[in-house]
Order: sequence, then structure tokens, then C-alpha cells
Amino acid sequence: MGYEYNDIELPQGDFTTRLIKLETGISFSSRLSWVNLIQYDNVSDTMGIDSRLHWIPEAGREAFIVINHNLGQEIESRSFNSFHSTSSEGVVKLSYLFRF
Repeated sequence: MGYEYNDIELPQGDFTTRLIKLETGISFSSRLSWVNLIQYDNVSDTMGIDSRLHWIPEAGREAFIVINHNLGQEIESRSFNSFHSTSSEGVVKLSYLFRF
């Protein structure tokens, strides 16, 4: 879990950024792991959720299943129960090393 606070002063104006994140990781074995990241920042008023499953069936071969989901909120409400879905993405990544 992490919290980052930045109080920034620039000639164009002053502002404060806050970044809150929670990261969890589970290693089921040396070949299979699952990592999740939830992150919120007050500048864009968005929360991002990233979930990544990583599988290594054998040396030189890898597979990832990645799911990203973003939530936004209206600037007027600014409460954690006012988030709405803005985008979702699912990706499968395969890697194979050719040796010759």
C-alpha cells in the first residue's frame, strides 16, 4: 500500500497531487503468479485497476492475461461511491523464444 503527496509550486500556479495505490501479488509457484494494482489520483479523478496473470510453461515461453479497468468520477461529487466505468481492456500476450 502506498500514498504519495506532492505540493507543487510553479510560476503558472500551485497545485497538490495525491496518489493512492494498493498492490497485491500471489505466487502460486515459480511458474505462475498473479499481480493486482489499484490506483487513484486526485488530478484526473480516476481509479485504475490492473490485474495480470503470468504463466511460464517452460523456459523461453511466457503467457500473460491482462485486464485493465478504469473508473472516473464527476468533479462535483468527489466521493468514492460516485465512480463510473470509463474503459475496460483485456489482453492476452504470448512470448516464445526461438533458439537455433
